[in-house]
Amino acid sequence: MRGRARLLAAGALAVVVVAGVSGCATEEVDGEAHADTAARQQFLATTFEERMAAATEQFSSGSDLAGLEYVSILGGADEFDLTREVTLVGEPATVVVRESSSREGDTIDLYHEGGSDTDFLLLGSMFSELSPTLWTEVPTVIGAEDDPCLLPASRIFCGATAALAAEEGNEAPIYDLSTDDAGVSRISVTTSLANLAAQAGTLALPSGLVDAETVDEGSVATITIQSDAEGAFTALELSAPLGGESGRLLVGFESTGAVDEDEVPAAPSPFDVTTIDASDVDAFYEEIQRLRDE
Repeated sequence: MRGRARLLAAGALAVVVVAGVSGCATEEVDGEAHADTAARQQFLATTFEERMAAATEQFSSGSDLAGLEYVSILGGADEFDLTREVTLVGEPATVVVRESSSREGDTIDLYHEGGSDTDFLLLGSMFSELSPTLWTEVPTVIGAEDDPCLLPASRIFCGATAALAAEEGNEAPIYDLSTDDAGVSRISVTTSLANLAAQAGTLALPSGLVDAETVDEGSVATITIQSDAEGAFTALELSAPLGGESGRLLVGFESTGAVDEDEVPAAPSPFDVTTIDASDVDAFYEEIQRLRDE
């Protein structure tokens, strides 16, 4: 959680670096100088689209990746933190996810072998009553369709793109670009919280965390792309205040560098697995949610 709070703080304190591309005149003129706001916003819109397209291509092209997905509510009466350590290797991707939340025993590790029609789950102590064995085999979600938006990391980009493309809300998007002393840059754009909440399924948000039907129509969300000093993508974050004492919602993905294939585990042993039939899998996931809601 500390790294995500630092990302927000850094973005707030960074120095805007769009001077020189704002359309201001270079010769001396009488009176105050004013940036050409429309030209600046157009430049930033183009820059944002280019960075989003490059990052999306990177995470949908079958490249190996390692990173951290997160969903947090900070500063509210009921703070919440869920993280997913994500590794994708090969094409089709073998996927390893280690999910944990701020609630004791709320952990689920997932192993999906590329091309398989099943996923293996290692359930934490909160869910021990649901399976008598170490691993539980379920019909795959990740590999169910040829859809990159089902994959970790890629789904954050898909949710952000869909939120920006939605027509809800009458406010024009506002773009901003900033950099810090280390050369890390952040480019952001606003959308409505309702647009973000409508992508709860794509973003894999926990059930009931945000309801698109009840959020304030005027609530604004911000989508930020972070790049390092060399211009390489490092993080994508969606954030929004939830109003009142509800705190601030953060959803994102941070790249953690190159994949170490030696750390990718082997498939679970078939002798320590409980298999959930397709006809029972919905009830199985409903039980997981019931235990989380208790």
